[in-house]
Amino acid sequence: MLLDVKTGNSQGAFATEAEALNAVADDVARNGRASAEDLALVAPKRRESLSGPKLVDRALQRFPLRRSASLSLRMPAQRASSKSSSPR
Repeated sequence: MLLDVKTGNSQGAFATEAEALNAVADDVARNGRASAEDLALVAPKRRESLSGPKLVDRALQRFPLRRSASLSLRMPAQRASSKSSSPR
C-alpha cells in the first residue's frame, strides 16, 4: 500500500511492489519528484517501509523516466517551413 505520510491517507493498494513503484514513477513523471517524496510503501511482508527520497530513487531505478517523452511534451510542434505557410 502507498501511504501519504503527512496525511495518513492511502494512495492505493497494489498487488506487487513493482506495481507500486511504477505508480510512484508515474507520479514523478507527471508532477515532479517532490510530489512523491511524502509517500511510503508499506507491505505486510516487509520488515520496514520504504519512504521518501529512498522510495522515489527505487521507483526511478526500476522504472526510469524517458527523457524524450518528457521533452516532447514541453516543446511545441515544429511548424512547416515558412515557404509552405506563407501566402502566395
